[in-house]
Amino acid sequence: MLMKFSKYLVVMSVFTTGLVLAPASGAWPSLSGLMGHKSSSNADLGASQQALITDFVGSQREVLQAQALLERAYGFKDKAELLQAQQKALSSGPVDENSLKKTVELSRSANKQIAAEQAKQGALTSQGKAAYTASLPHFADGVIGTAKTVTAALSFASSAESGGGGLAGMVSGADKLKVGLYIAKVTPAYSKELYSVFKKTVMVGQKNGVTIPANATNALGSLTP
Repeated sequence: MLMKFSKYLVVMSVFTTGLVLAPASGAWPSLSGLMGHKSSSNADLGASQQALITDFVGSQREVLQAQALLERAYGFKDKAELLQAQQKALSSGPVDENSLKKTVELSRSANKQIAAEQAKQGALTSQGKAAYTASLPHFADGVIGTAKTVTAALSFASSAESGGGGLAGMVSGADKLKVGLYIAKVTPAYSKELYSVFKKTVMVGQKNGVTIPANATNALGSLTP
């Protein structure tokens, strides 16, 4: 009897707390929300986050492949292997915030190294030209995909901020949505970095007689820095 009474007190305490915290306008929280039942907004946010992750991962696999080829063009075999290993990890393993952070960090590091080599304006070897030719279709798809993700990510972040799912959503929402929120945080600046290196890569390829694929030319025309 004492145990049942204690449970009753806990339930009433949670419900009373919800009433105290409710706004004066009369928008009272529902008992189902207070007791931890998921709302439709939480389900929608979960689906939106999964779609966002799928699109972002797809674009990053293309980016990593392009960067690995460019690293090989400049003789950085070890860096190329790291990029390809991460590409495989994105394709086969579970994707969480840490794996995406590692992806972006590796990609940004490759961007800096590639840009530094391009700034030297050295002539490409025949192997370098072949790697450039192979990299450009992947780079174009990756850059376009990342740019598209920016808009979706910002929309997701806005929905996550305005949504909540009641008391349970306030407690657990930030943790459950952290992967999507990370993508929303990182993609605007990261997308611009990718575009900058991609644009320079196309220019270097043109100067070295590399055939530029149509999707790379189209990407330059459809995107802005």
